Amino acid sequence: MIFTPAYRLGGGPITPHTYYIPSATAVVKGQVVQFTAGTGIVVYDATDADDAIFGIAAEDHDGSTAGRESGTELLVYTDPDIVYKCVPKTLSTVDSGDATSWVDAEFLGADDIFNGGKIVIVSTNSISGFNVGDVLDITDFANSGGDFTVTGAGGTLAPGMTGYVYPGKRAVNCHAFDTIATTYNNLNMKTTGGETFNIVDVEWDAVKKEATIYFVIRLHSWVNDGATIS
Repeated sequence: MIFTPAYRLGGGPITPHTYYIPSATAVVKGQVVQFTAGTGIVVYDATDADDAIFGIAAEDHDGSTAGRESGTELLVYTDPDIVYKCVPKTLSTVDSGDATSWVDAEFLGADDIFNGGKIVIVSTNSISGFNVGDVLDITDFANSGGDFTVTGAGGTLAPGMTGYVYPGKRAVNCHAFDTIATTYNNLNMKTTGGETFNIVDVEWDAVKKEATIYFVIRLHSWVNDGATIS
């Protein structure tokens, strides 16, 4: 699930508004965007999300297809009180492991940020004792080396296994995560050092075996443009 409005703080309707976009500018639905006076909607590379954003695109605009997708109007969610949701599905590949340790050095988050979260196995890499869809519970995360301590493993975790990593409730009030590359419309759980998005809740769905992350725009151009909150 890409960035999608979930509800509004204090209640009330969620309504996108129309803004000027240069006809050739390409934006995908759910993408974070900025607005430059005199230019209009511009793409924001949120893989290093440290700046205030204008809002989140409510529709696609590929900049080439005849009609609205190459026109000069774009619907954007700009209300600072909107709470958004996404299902990040950040894929992790085991570097090394054992019966209780899943290590992936690409995960750079702070110590304990994934505690209470889950890893859902996507590929067993033919390692015995595991099935696709198995869920491991994260009991501890160490920033040094990206070491997840887990329970629920049916064997020895080994290099080449892959899984989706989801945080738990202890990630609430974290603003460290940036977005995925290219489309900038979902969170990248491997990252750290972000400023723009603040997590307000995490809900685990045991049937779908995925977590939905709820967040607000922490740096918004109408509220704190140019400011970095400590």
